[in-house]
Amino acid sequence: MEHAHPLKSNSSRPHEDVLIENLSVREDVKGTKSLVRSVNFDLIHDKITIKCKNDDKAPNQRLNILKSGFCTDPKYTFSLLTDSSERESGFTLQVSHQIDGYKLTGTKDVPTYCRAGGLGPEDRICGQREAEPVVQFTLSNPLPPTSP
Repeated sequence: MEHAHPLKSNSSRPHEDVLIENLSVREDVKGTKSLVRSVNFDLIHDKITIKCKNDDKAPNQRLNILKSGFCTDPKYTFSLLTDSSERESGFTLQVSHQIDGYKLTGTKDVPTYCRAGGLGPEDRICGQREAEPVVQFTLSNPLPPTSP
C-alpha cells in the first residue's frame, strides 16, 4: 500500500507523522516478571488506518525487545521495548517505516491502564488510556537513503 503523500522534509531530513490508537497488550505477570503474549494497535497515516499486531516469528534483534510485529502495510514494523521509563504507566513502542530508501523510526511511551485479564491470576490486559486515546509519533532518520 503506497501513500499518496510524499515524505515531509525538514532541513533535508525526511520524516512523517503517524498516530497510535487502541494499543492493547496482554501479558502474564509473575511477581516482578512479565511475559508479553500479544500486542495490537491501530497506526494512522494520511487518514488511513493500518492494523498492527505482534508476530511470534518476527526476529527480536535486540535483548530489550518484548515483542515485535508487522502491520497490514508490510513497510511498517514495530517493537515493544522493555526500557519504558515507568512500566506501570505505559509501554515504550518503537515504530519503523521503510519508504523511498529510508528507514524512518520513532520511539515513544504510550500510556496504558492495566487490569486483570480473566484467564487466571497472572493474566493482565493493558489498554491505551482514555485520557490520551491518540499518541502522535514523528518517524525520522538522520541517515541518507540506502542504495537500491
